Amino acid sequence: MSYSSSTLRERIVEMTDTIRDNHFDFSKINPPMEIILQLRGFENNSYAVQEEQEKHFCFQLVEQIFVPLRKQIRLDHNIDLVITIIKTEVPGQRRISFYLNTADVIYFQEKELYQVITRREGVSGNIYELMNDARFVRMHYTHKEFYDKYRKETRRNQGASNPNRKRRVMRKMKRPNITEINESINTSVLRFKDAINEYIEKSFGKVAVKPEIIGVFSKKIL
Repeated sequence: MSYSSSTLRERIVEMTDTIRDNHFDFSKINPPMEIILQLRGFENNSYAVQEEQEKHFCFQLVEQIFVPLRKQIRLDHNIDLVITIIKTEVPGQRRISFYLNTADVIYFQEKELYQVITRREGVSGNIYELMNDARFVRMHYTHKEFYDKYRKETRRNQGASNPNRKRRVMRKMKRPNITEINESINTSVLRFKDAINEYIEKSFGKVAVKPEIIGVFSKKIL
């Protein structure tokens, strides 16, 4: 959608006024917790081989656990956690840190959040039955004016809309407050911890020596 220059200026002024009136202060978000993971079971006579195996394990954690779970948490709770994995001073140890991504801050200036949920390529089925599963849909935000337009079009064409062919839907959700976001972050970190443990058990089975989470800690406020 394109705007004329005058309409665009009005839109910018409107958005600026909204931010000024409903400023959402992300600085009050508590620092997320960190997970400390000790990598065991990769010991090898060759340091290079061991290093490569540890690197591969962490890569698989990102691809198979962190990426899909991050998408699901964002869809469920409207929080987006960025994840980093870095070495500590302890050999074989990794610190998994979680940071709240505030790239969508402009949408949090409104009292409601408006999700645009789009069917992923190659996915079939009733979109209303798929819309809560990030494996089948992707999500981004929009503004109230576009949601209102969508609602009008949906009511006008309700009888002709086939949910099995429908590619996109929108929904309105309550914007979480600071307390709710902090609670969701803490809960989400624990979801990641449980998912890591499940992945370790699936990958290593009952062997005695395998990667292990040795702690979940609150990040220090500098």
